[in-house]
Amino acid sequence: MEKLTVNQGPWFGTTDFKGRNQLSPASDISLRSSRLLYPLPLPLELLLFIVPLALAVLPFISANPMRSEAWIALNLGAILGYLLLRKLSINGSYGNADSHVCQISHRRLIIPGSRLVGAQAGPIPLERHAIKRIDVYFWPSTRDLRTSYDVSELSIILQSGRSIRLKGIYFPIKPLLYLLVYFDYPLTLHKRRPPLSIVARSLFVAFPLVALVAVTGLLIKEHFL
Repeated sequence: MEKLTVNQGPWFGTTDFKGRNQLSPASDISLRSSRLLYPLPLPLELLLFIVPLALAVLPFISANPMRSEAWIALNLGAILGYLLLRKLSINGSYGNADSHVCQISHRRLIIPGSRLVGAQAGPIPLERHAIKRIDVYFWPSTRDLRTSYDVSELSIILQSGRSIRLKGIYFPIKPLLYLLVYFDYPLTLHKRRPPLSIVARSLFVAFPLVALVAVTGLLIKEHFL
């Protein structure tokens, strides 16, 4: 495959981030991680999976049906509680959002340390000369006869032999790849299907919340419309 450029639409047509339009060789860009899918302790993960799902089902199986207003209020409170509890739990396990920022310039790359990359909390500075190559794992997808490339992982291989894996569900992979291309870091492309664990993780976190939101929307529609 030919060398990547930032002008390739199938790779970067929808990629956007703060500072993109003002990029220059002297730029130093910070990218925040999306932390909603960060893993939490198993008991808490099970709680956050079961409770929203149970509340989504209860209006249809309850032997003592409540008024629609009560279910709506309960579900809206549960949605807000879910989001707040997950945010607080992630902050407790990984630190606040400000500590999970990727920073990249022409001369260095800074990765937030955590158990997600097998390192202690805190910034991990990687000087450009210390990076041997960065493996890019991608897979093409076609929609409406248009092909785009989804990136599931970046693996940073250091001159020392150490590797740091950045998974797409935890890090801003596409903006980061865009900047790696812009600053001409050494990249090697590998065509590989996204691991099933990525899909499973996304469904595990999203499905209960989506189900609860959908049921709440249905109740609101029936009651107010």
